[in-house]
Amino acid sequence: MANRFIESTFGTPGNFELVTRDGGNPAKLVHLWRGSDFVWQPELSQAANSSDLISSNAGSPGAIIQSSFGTPDHPGNFEVLVLEGTDLVHYYRDNSNPSSNWQRTRAVSDKATGAASFIQSNLKGNSDAPGNFEAVVLEGANLVHYYRDNSIPEYPWISTSVITSQARSPGCIIQSNLGPPGSPGNFEVVVLEPGGLVHYFRDNSTQDPQWNRTTVISTEAASSASIIQSNLGPGNLELVVLEGEALSEQKSLVHYYRSNDTWIRTVTISPQSQGPACLIQSRYGTPGNFEVVVLEGVKGAHALIHYWRDNGVEPPQWQSGGVVTQFPFDSVNDG
Repeated sequence: MANRFIESTFGTPGNFELVTRDGGNPAKLVHLWRGSDFVWQPELSQAANSSDLISSNAGSPGAIIQSSFGTPDHPGNFEVLVLEGTDLVHYYRDNSNPSSNWQRTRAVSDKATGAASFIQSNLKGNSDAPGNFEAVVLEGANLVHYYRDNSIPEYPWISTSVITSQARSPGCIIQSNLGPPGSPGNFEVVVLEPGGLVHYFRDNSTQDPQWNRTTVISTEAASSASIIQSNLGPGNLELVVLEGEALSEQKSLVHYYRSNDTWIRTVTISPQSQGPACLIQSRYGTPGNFEVVVLEGVKGAHALIHYWRDNGVEPPQWQSGGVVTQFPFDSVNDG
């Protein structure tokens, strides 16, 4: 699901950080992490009663990034967006003290109806400011772009435009290196529409940037997707998405990539997925493994499962990295 899973600057080569929900209704959004010992911690039941608790009223999966904010000589802050009622709320954690509690700031949108995806871009209000935060927010059938100019002390979130009015899922946003030479790099978004999973982009080199619809990636898509730009090829776009019948209890998690203009379907990562997945390229291996977290199981026995792909071998194969966490029978989770 969008960017609920990242690799941070903690540890070597870098800890995995994940936000997930647990509990009844309302659910709790908690933070889990994995170091070089490959053990995810804390236990889900412990996280909800510790400084790893982010929100006690989580109405959606969360999205996490590590920003450039923070105390000099310390890792950048963690930033999270999560739905609470109809408010999409921003939280942060000051990583100069990793045991500190998460701090609630303000709502991005008071009309939100689903999970968000966000990034820190290289666009800035002034050259001395941290890069802007950019979010895509589901508001009914509208997928709306918001940004936060981090040069403004009040840190207001500003709505710019509707990317699509036919959204059937949350979107996922990245900033790529595509665009005219010398440009900041395009924004890339994928979102489920009635005809399938669709790719949009925004050329940030123009004075009045507009969102452009390109192509349907998958007509079999049954969920939101997670997209990255990898260091493979010329800078391939890579994504994972669930495919299958809408009423089917289990669906297939499939990997796609685009090296030039054509999206290519590769392999099924998991044939028994229950919920949208999240994809990253890590600093493990050379040129960097792909890492995926996805919900699997049957009703009442769900677990988040980690998969990885060694991009240094031919042909690369997806392998199971084990269970991230299991959910209690009555738990709300990120499926």
